[in-house]
Amino acid sequence: MRISPGQLERHLQQGLKPVYLLCGDEPLQLIEAADLIREFAKQDGYTERDVVFVEPGFDWRELEQISGNLSLFSERRIIDLRLASVTPGNDGSKALQSYAGHPPRDTLLLLQMGKLERNALTSAWFRALDQAGIVIQVWPLNNRQVRDWVSKRLRLAGMQADDDAVRLLVARVEGNLLAARQEIDKLSLLFGQSRLDAKSIYEAVVDSARFNVFDLADAALEGDTIRSVKVLNGLHAEDVGTPLVLWSLTEQVRSLVAMSFDLERGATLSQVTQKQWQRRKPLIAKALRRHSHCVWCRLLRRCAQVDRVIKGVDNQDREWEKLLQLVLQMCGQHVLSTTSDIS
Repeated sequence: MRISPGQLERHLQQGLKPVYLLCGDEPLQLIEAADLIREFAKQDGYTERDVVFVEPGFDWRELEQISGNLSLFSERRIIDLRLASVTPGNDGSKALQSYAGHPPRDTLLLLQMGKLERNALTSAWFRALDQAGIVIQVWPLNNRQVRDWVSKRLRLAGMQADDDAVRLLVARVEGNLLAARQEIDKLSLLFGQSRLDAKSIYEAVVDSARFNVFDLADAALEGDTIRSVKVLNGLHAEDVGTPLVLWSLTEQVRSLVAMSFDLERGATLSQVTQKQWQRRKPLIAKALRRHSHCVWCRLLRRCAQVDRVIKGVDNQDREWEKLLQLVLQMCGQHVLSTTSDIS
């Protein structure tokens, strides 16, 4: 059965299906749909999860082996199958048809892939998955839909915005929903649950245009100490809020913790960075080569320490000094060696 992303939550409230296929070329909608399915599955007792990356040369017998292996604790589980290519090929088609014909008990198959061409929609493997579960095709939103999406997200964040403010924000993100979510998160940090007008959004954009908090995160990923310090000093000089600066760094560190964990479990760099923007993939690859999973975990704890400083719990240290230490550590200038280094 095919449903739209907007129908997914209501469908999940009625009960889970054994198979979910997510396909399309709009990253944020795909990410959030997959997150929502996993969230409901977890609530329903699906506590185990196998992430399988399907790349050229993949042995599709692995799907049969994984689905046939009993859980050590007899718990429900998710098989998170991610296709790098658009179609599964002949072997994949047979494997998916076989799986869809007899889905194993207590197992949910979540299949994620890119945009499908018309001929794929009439293929045997697609029809089998469609009959066995739910298919969600994701399409880029038009300008009107983006405006509605932005307005809804602002309301969910506790903010109200007039029409001019929404139009300005939509123009800023140019249809990129990932960028829109980042902007809304930033506005929430800056203004809280306030009413926004075009002037507020314009000033927020202008204030961070010369020294952008996302430029700081990119410089830290690159390991460029000189630029990182320069951008951080510029943000300080422009009186950009320290919660916003920390948020941009913490979001990146949190992502690197997850990606470095996948690397240590055997995934490749191309696999763990496949959902990142093309421009940022080399930066993330450098950061992952620079620090181990253990170090990124420690840096995430350092972010929590800086957050306490900003909130006034640890008043003996100054906010910008702690942010500078964090940035330098991300750049590799000082690698945390003991857990006592982080309170």
